[in-house]
Amino acid sequence: MRCKVRIVPVGSPSRRVIDFLLRHLKDSDLEAETYLSEPLHPVKFAYNPARKQYLSTAILKALLRLNHATGEKFLGVTELDLYVPGLNFVFGEALYRGAAAVISTYRLEPTPAIFGVTIESRIAKEAVHELGHTFGLTHCPRRFCVMSFSNSVFETDIKGERFCSECKGKLQV
Repeated sequence: MRCKVRIVPVGSPSRRVIDFLLRHLKDSDLEAETYLSEPLHPVKFAYNPARKQYLSTAILKALLRLNHATGEKFLGVTELDLYVPGLNFVFGEALYRGAAAVISTYRLEPTPAIFGVTIESRIAKEAVHELGHTFGLTHCPRRFCVMSFSNSVFETDIKGERFCSECKGKLQV
């Protein structure tokens, strides 16, 4: 699969994380051509002071307002704590069959790695997972598949970095 992914720093994510994703997405199942976009900030519009978190859906809408080429996907990358109504937090969110996804390192980095899994592996899994939604994939019941739902860092650590054969076959470019 070949796709174009424009990585958009949201807030002030680590340059190390951005550089890692620019490289990793090329080698992932997505085989993405990656580009770095200008940062999206400030993001006060998404902040909920009662929760002390940022509404990921508002960030997705802002990403959609950026100019993009046909078929290009935006991946917002942030260090901010994200949420959607009804959940305490999210690692990321995507527009199903849409042009935008966002991931956060906020809850991925401070937790010690389990089973020797690296922080980079967690970030890679969440990025590919959310981009998978933009290509029409839903959550997969197979624990080893990157499209498996993660409700905790532990669940992120135990799933794989790649699509299972069924999900890979469903990818829609």
